[in-house]
Amino acid sequence: MIEEIRVQLGSIARNVDSCIHVRIETIFTYPDGSSVDLFVVDDHLSDLGRTMEWLLDIQVRPDEYRAFIWGILMWYGVRRNGGAFEVSVRTLEGVREETVRLGRACARVAALVNMCRSICPRRR
Repeated sequence: MIEEIRVQLGSIARNVDSCIHVRIETIFTYPDGSSVDLFVVDDHLSDLGRTMEWLLDIQVRPDEYRAFIWGILMWYGVRRNGGAFEVSVRTLEGVREETVRLGRACARVAALVNMCRSICPRRR
């Protein structure tokens, strides 16, 4: 399965490996330059909460930016499941398109929230 996913992803994946879930190291990055990693979990792709974890690591409370995050997820058609961002994958051929969609959404959430925290006044 890993090799089939690697073929479908082509140049948008830097690495594909497996431990518990198949991990896809995408070409998309967080503002600090680290890669957006996605995981194949059953019939969907997930960031397994890593984008929210990244925000917490830079001392951002995601609940303060709920509207921004919701807007980006709606734009890209991504759902939130607890702290994880997810998209459904119906076929192996759909892995590439969904990887791009979810990877962009994760990178955009991190970039927008990171930018807004520096220019928007903090709510107390």
